[in-house]
Amino acid sequence: MPAHYILCMKWGSKYPAEFVNRLYRMVSRHLSLPFTMVCLTDDPAGIDPAVVCHPIPPLALPDGLPERGWRKLTTFSPDLYGLKGTALFLDLDVVILRNIDHFFTHAADERDGVFIIRDWKRPWRMVGNSSVYRFELGAFPTLLADFRANFHTIRARYRNEQAWLSAYLRE
Repeated sequence: MPAHYILCMKWGSKYPAEFVNRLYRMVSRHLSLPFTMVCLTDDPAGIDPAVVCHPIPPLALPDGLPERGWRKLTTFSPDLYGLKGTALFLDLDVVILRNIDHFFTHAADERDGVFIIRDWKRPWRMVGNSSVYRFELGAFPTLLADFRANFHTIRARYRNEQAWLSAYLRE
């Protein structure tokens, strides 16, 4: 049976642990497939014990820069805590209203295919909204290395991680 993971991230003080727990309850109600929820966090205190917590992998960005979601790129680590299978990343502030099985059952054209939700606020742009994206864990082993090696060029060209990720995946 394929492994299904729900990934989320919690760092700093913007979202307390209750947001992780609420997301876990929403997924439990609206995903009929077996899954494991994994939270990458700097503070697991107060998170439901049913949620597997791991430290956010280091990204090694220069100090003092606006974060702009760049940490989300660590979900593409070549070996993210040994996880294997399909992952659906969800931001902590998403609201799930219906069944989400299709995020796992919809077939990708290629094994390394990524599905990223469309940016409905700016539909003319070819930039996904990284609040929701699905991918195969470990399928992009060079993504982080490419990002780290070219960070200053990337940051000068792209405002945030979803703009760069969308461009990277199109290439």
